Amino acid sequence: MRIARALLCSILIWNALTCTALPAEIAKLPEPYQSLAELARGAPPEFTAVALLRMVEQGKPDDRDARRDLIEEAFRAAAAAGFPVRMQGLPGILNDTASGSLSRAYALKLDALSLESRAVRDMLPLDPANARKLFGDIARPTLASLTCDDALVYDLSDFYLALSAVVNSTFTQKERAKND
Repeated sequence: MRIARALLCSILIWNALTCTALPAEIAKLPEPYQSLAELARGAPPEFTAVALLRMVEQGKPDDRDARRDLIEEAFRAAAAAGFPVRMQGLPGILNDTASGSLSRAYALKLDALSLESRAVRDMLPLDPANARKLFGDIARPTLASLTCDDALVYDLSDFYLALSAVVNSTFTQKERAKND
């Protein structure tokens, strides 16, 4: 019982220390979305971003401005994710190895780059100019050199999907003519 209480206290203290104050500009959401957003904000940043993006992807709430605010909040939360970039296992990697376990975990796409790219793609139908700005705000990860002994390789596919979507839907004909 004492261990459980100590663990609970540790979790609560960690949440209190890692949770950031909410910006004043975040609009009040209708219920039950306000409660869901508040619960999401108490989770680690990866889960906060996923929860907020899922609400938006389901078309909730109905207010466009509120959805845009949720995407921006998810984008900011995603930047604090524990892993900066997704990796994937090479073919033939065994599932019962550390590399296999990491590969399965990375497949959840809870890394900063994948979540930020997802937020950009979700913003495109709502506000293409803001999506382009968010894409420019993505911190480019520093990729360490890999060797032939590495069982995991970088997977930047979500970033390139977002890049393609931004280029195809936010650049004007004039910008395209200049090769901007």
